[in-house]
Amino acid sequence: MACRATAPIGLLLLLLLLLDAAAAYQQPGGSWLASQRTQGSTAARLRRRGALCADCGRGGGAGGEGLGRPRRTRSGMRMQGTSQPVAPPAPVRSLDDTVDDEVASSPLLTKLEQMEGIWYSDDFYGSHGREWVEVRATLVGAGRPALVAVKAKGDANVPSGFETWRTTGGLPDVGGSEVPGEIQVRSNPKDPNGFSWIRGSLAQAADDKILVTAIYTSMMRHTGTFHKHKVGEGGA
Repeated sequence: MACRATAPIGLLLLLLLLLDAAAAYQQPGGSWLASQRTQGSTAARLRRRGALCADCGRGGGAGGEGLGRPRRTRSGMRMQGTSQPVAPPAPVRSLDDTVDDEVASSPLLTKLEQMEGIWYSDDFYGSHGREWVEVRATLVGAGRPALVAVKAKGDANVPSGFETWRTTGGLPDVGGSEVPGEIQVRSNPKDPNGFSWIRGSLAQAADDKILVTAIYTSMMRHTGTFHKHKVGEGGA
């Protein structure tokens, strides 16, 4: 319903403001500034009193232009001048957000998280006994995923902090075929430049078990089993 003001809007606003100020000073220990803070903005109080109705902004009296209630554009509200509901704008998403969501939900990321962590082997390193490695995910070549194992507990031939094996042909699947890899060796522990890489392969027997094979010659190879260390499991 359109507002039918019996007095100019400007005078009505002035009168309401004076009434607000007088009411605030009548409160014990009150002030107009305090009432402003506790009751909200002046425009909000005037809206609550009904002084600014929905149609006053259409020029219904002297000084009435621009005094209408702002029209919200959220879902279920209507824009001024139209009877059609206006849908809220779609949230703006950056390219980085989209990429992050796709990566976070990708099977590849899940696979890498399963493979990464602390692993150990009791039989791959021969007489050196149990050794621990940290498996990390990386990218090689043209962005192809790969695994790299770095020794956490090493031996004289390949000490801790050195890479011990890595995949070169993708990631293994549980129960799938072997993927090519490389094994780092050093026959002379006293030779700081004696490190070299030999052919190898890696297969995944279970989620927490992988088989690593070092291929010395076409007739000589050695396979060891690596187990993933579980939280709460004892160490060496």
